[in-house]
Amino acid sequence: MIERRFIPEAVLHCLSKLEAKGFEAWLVGGAVRDLLMGQTSTDWDIATSATPDQMLDIFRHDLVIPIGIKHGTVRVIFNGLEVDMTTYRVDGPYHDGRRPARVSFGSSIHDDLSRRDFTINAIAYHPTRGLIDPFHGLQDVQDRIIRAVGEAKARLMEDTLRMMRAIRFVSVLGFSLDPLLEQTIVRYASSMDNLPIERLGIEWTKLLAGKKAAHTIAVYMAVLKATLPSSAEAKPYLAWRSVYKNESEPLLRFVAFSLAMDLPDTWFDALMLNKADRRLGRTLRRLYLTDLGPADDAPHDVWRLLGAKVGIEPLRAYYRLNVYLTDNDKHWQALLAATDTWVEEGFVSLLDLAVDGNDLQSLGVPPSSIGTVLERLFQAIISGKVKNERAPLLEVVRLWYNR
Repeated sequence: MIERRFIPEAVLHCLSKLEAKGFEAWLVGGAVRDLLMGQTSTDWDIATSATPDQMLDIFRHDLVIPIGIKHGTVRVIFNGLEVDMTTYRVDGPYHDGRRPARVSFGSSIHDDLSRRDFTINAIAYHPTRGLIDPFHGLQDVQDRIIRAVGEAKARLMEDTLRMMRAIRFVSVLGFSLDPLLEQTIVRYASSMDNLPIERLGIEWTKLLAGKKAAHTIAVYMAVLKATLPSSAEAKPYLAWRSVYKNESEPLLRFVAFSLAMDLPDTWFDALMLNKADRRLGRTLRRLYLTDLGPADDAPHDVWRLLGAKVGIEPLRAYYRLNVYLTDNDKHWQALLAATDTWVEEGFVSLLDLAVDGNDLQSLGVPPSSIGTVLERLFQAIISGKVKNERAPLLEVVRLWYNR
C-alpha cells in the first residue's frame, strides 16, 4: 500500500518525537493521497494530539517556525524539508463561505478527518499502524473519484473555494467528480464570485499547469467563469485551444489563457510565479496588448530590432505564445527558426554593437537620444548598410550629426 521507505526522514523524525512524548501523530492530507497513488509529495502534514505549546517544547532543539499558532500549526524544518504539524481540530460554523467562526482543538484523528473537504484527502497514515480511512477515501483514490466528505452542499458552502479545488484536482490528478458533487458545484458556482483573487490565483496556477488542464477547461468553463473577471472580449474557445496546443510550457499557458479571456493584470499578478517568470509574463502581455509588438506580418528586421530591445529569449517566447494563440503556426515557427540564425551570427542585442553610449556621447549625441541612435545603428547593421565595426559605426553617427 504505502511503503515506509517512501516516507521522508523528516516526517519520521517528527512522528517519532511526538509519540516519544506520549502524543498521537498521523501523516494526513495530500501526502497520503499522493503516496497511495504511487507518487511523491511536496506537502507533508501531520495531525497530532499535541497542542502548539507542547509541540514548541518537544521540538525546541529543532528549527521551528510557528506559522499558525492560533490555528494549531507549527512547522519544523529537518534536513531541509518542511513538515507542518497541526493539533487535531474541530471547525465551528462557517458564516462567510471562507473560514470557520472559531476553531477548537479536537480529541481524535477521526474528528480531524471529518472536517476535511474530500474523501481522498481525509485519510490518515502511520508507518506502523497503517491507514485510518473512515470515509472510504482509499476506494475513491483507486476509482479516481473526487467525493465530498459528508453532504456535498454543506461541505462546499463552508468554504466556496472548495468548488475550485475540486475542479483543480480534476486537472492535476486526472480524477473525475462524483456526480452529486458535480451537480452541486454547477448549481452553486456563482457563490465563488466574491472569493479573494489571491486565493483564486493559487488554484488557477495549479489548474492551468495540470496534466488535464485542457480537458478540465473544456468541461467546466461555465463554472470556472464565475471565478474570473467578466469581459465581453473573452474567448473561451481560444483559451481552451491555447492550453490544448501547449503541453510543456506552463508560463505560456498562463499568459495565453489570460489574453484569450481578456483578463486584467491584477489576475495575472495573483498567479504563483517566481520573479523571473512574472517579469517575462508581464513583458509578453505588454507585447501582445500594446503597440510595442510589431504587426504580425512585419519584416524580419523589425522583429530583430524588437529582440534587441526586449531580449532574444522573450522574443522567442512571444513567437511560441502566438503559435498557441493563432492558427498561423507556420508563420510563427518560421520567425522562431530565424532567431537561430541571429544567435549563430552572435548579433542579437544592442549590447553586441561595436560602439556604446559613451562613444556616442563623445561625439556629442545628447543622452536622451542615445537609445534611439543605438537602435538606428542596429537597424543599419542588420539591413546590410554598415558593418558592426567601431570605426564605420562612428563615421555613420558623425554623418547623422554633421560632426
